[in-house]
Amino acid sequence: MRGTLPTRALAALTVVVGIVVGSCSGAPTQGAPAAGSSGSHSSALTMPLSRGDTVPAFRDAEAAFRRDGRDKAELAKVGPGALELAGLMDGTASFLLAQLPAKLKVLKALKAWTPPGEYVTPARAIASGLAGRLAAPILDLSPPGAPVFGTYLMTTVLFNELITHGNEGQEGECPCSKTATVPASTDEVSVGGNTGTITTTTTATVTANGSKLSLDLTVKMSGEVRDAVTGAVLYKIANEATGHADGDACPDATGTARAHLAFGGREDYFTATGARSGSGVSESLTGEVRIKVDDNAQIAGVDITSTGGGDLLIQLAATSAAPQFEKAWRSGLCIAVLVSPDGGEFDKDSVTTVTAKVKHKIEGNELDKPVEATLEGVKSIDPAGAKQKAPATFRYTAGPKDGDRGTVLFKSVSNRGIGQVSKTFTVAGGWTISSVGSSNEGFQGIVSNMLKVSIADLKVSAGKDNVLSGSGTITLTGPITASAGPLGVCRGDLDQTIPFTASGVLVGTGPGALLRLTLYTAAPPSGGTTLVTCPGTVSAPIPNSGYSDRYGETLGQFDLPADGGTTTISRTAAIGGIMNVAATGTFTVVRPKR
Repeated sequence: MRGTLPTRALAALTVVVGIVVGSCSGAPTQGAPAAGSSGSHSSALTMPLSRGDTVPAFRDAEAAFRRDGRDKAELAKVGPGALELAGLMDGTASFLLAQLPAKLKVLKALKAWTPPGEYVTPARAIASGLAGRLAAPILDLSPPGAPVFGTYLMTTVLFNELITHGNEGQEGECPCSKTATVPASTDEVSVGGNTGTITTTTTATVTANGSKLSLDLTVKMSGEVRDAVTGAVLYKIANEATGHADGDACPDATGTARAHLAFGGREDYFTATGARSGSGVSESLTGEVRIKVDDNAQIAGVDITSTGGGDLLIQLAATSAAPQFEKAWRSGLCIAVLVSPDGGEFDKDSVTTVTAKVKHKIEGNELDKPVEATLEGVKSIDPAGAKQKAPATFRYTAGPKDGDRGTVLFKSVSNRGIGQVSKTFTVAGGWTISSVGSSNEGFQGIVSNMLKVSIADLKVSAGKDNVLSGSGTITLTGPITASAGPLGVCRGDLDQTIPFTASGVLVGTGPGALLRLTLYTAAPPSGGTTLVTCPGTVSAPIPNSGYSDRYGETLGQFDLPADGGTTTISRTAAIGGIMNVAATGTFTVVRPKR
């Protein structure tokens, strides 16, 4: 399973509301349900999903619920500035929630995350006179609020990112889990002329297992106000908000992908003596989301069952998450196509039976879902572009010429997702040539080199008009000598391997055809040096250039059997009119498949 929790799309999380506005679509325009209402409600999203802009309205509605709940709980009577303190706590929660993506740098795919805009710490917000929107991650952004909406929003955004990217590059490394905690934050504020303290802890836990992902988010806050003169506690506020999301990005056997969402929050008030004041404020809602997938691996419908009066909120979350689920199951996360034979080299005009199977990557079982094949290149795949139930059988016909290549895309699209694989079928062509030999060089007793020469895997192919071209490596080893004048003769050992090319033409046809070749083995002066030792233990470097040049030039143009076999070539030459070279090579040719 892939298990990392990437952040490449999370930089925009500072503009928290904007993210969900951009990703939500098709949400109903009905008013938000009353906070804390009970019962179960079923609904279906209107298809196709279309972009909408209902989040700001819901944010305002949820804030209104919070205000109504606080009014009913008579928060204002708890103590001077109690409503103001609760608002500052809302802002602080939002501020810390926006830091969570950076904290979730858990596995290999995560990179450093720097939010855009100007980041504002709580202390700086206070110093800048930003009381009332303490949490704004950037100066011109109002916080979404707490106890439920901010947690809901961040849970939804993070969950969507996990669905889309949480499985990338980590196959075989999970199940795995990561908990990220924003360090406890303590902030002092001025409330009604008195001193207020807000303490906050924010924690997120992510678990990945196969195509299943879950996220739990908790924000715990406590606030108290002390008399500015005596320092005595006047009252306290405590709240906690939780968000949970889990789901499986791969549709089940019925073509349904599922997710479960749960959000809750509670706020309690306490007098100076620590006694609970009023009933407090409580919100709780859950939702079950069922995303139906059609045979084209596209969303066919989204059904929702919500409890706790959170129908609109669950619809927003489902509308945001459904396209991310679709991206995941269409990305190859769930389905694999297995092909046999696995491409490779084949004879000219040969016909090969190819079998394609569909396997579920997570469940491990084979599926009888359709597979179709399309060809790019030479020559044909049959049937082409027609869906067959897996295991499916195709016939690939190879091209008529050496090097003809066909790439076949095998693709399965169904209500279980999309899987695809490309395989390349090539007409085996060309020749593989190897050789062993020698190169003996001499010049007026000043130079005397006796080298062993070997050529490995020289690949030669025929192109237009039977023109031959190829490349390989040549190795020269053995003793070399050079006169040092009055010092005498210097000696060393050459060990040189360099690339070289071959060119020529294919002469004739049938069993008597010949490969007429010439070797080009240029070795520039920068190709290195060989250290030789002279009398008196003096050492000197000699450039490695020229040895391979002289070997190829001495052999010149020579013929090898195109039908395969072994031939020995021996030549002598006066290279440059001064260097005498005797070169020999025993060449073995492996003919192409037919």
